[in-house]
Amino acid sequence: MSDHARALADTIDEQLSLMQELNVQLEKEQDALVVRDMETLQSALSRKVDLLGAIETSENRRLALLEAMTGAHDVNAITTALETLEDPEPVQAQWSELLDELQRCRAINEANGRVIQQQQYGVQRTIDLLQGDDAPAPQTYGPGAASAPPENRGGREISRA
Repeated sequence: MSDHARALADTIDEQLSLMQELNVQLEKEQDALVVRDMETLQSALSRKVDLLGAIETSENRRLALLEAMTGAHDVNAITTALETLEDPEPVQAQWSELLDELQRCRAINEANGRVIQQQQYGVQRTIDLLQGDDAPAPQTYGPGAASAPPENRGGREISRA
């Protein structure tokens, strides 16, 4: 394996390791959010920030290496670099694994965002109730999937249905 190929493989391997660790932290974050464990959440967030810094550094190193290999600094540089390798399969496999890990990271992060939104909604509803504000009426549907008017929330008598 050439020096550039070895350096690219090492860099992608480093990124893969960092992304796997980031996913572990995102899962810890999710667990802490669900049970509202602020100490564990703070620890996971702190480690996540550190990992994101390391990922950015590693990504910059990978991009610089790809530019040195191909002269390109765009999204196609990895494809071009792989085409220049004598044996691209091992590096391609690592790259695919890294992309899969990135997708996993994105999915966990989006799930964490939904948990946070649900909790914010619950807190806001509690605040509204404590302040005496009427909670919004639940949305129900009438004929043709149109929202039922608020004054018709009691339904109909069975004899009229």
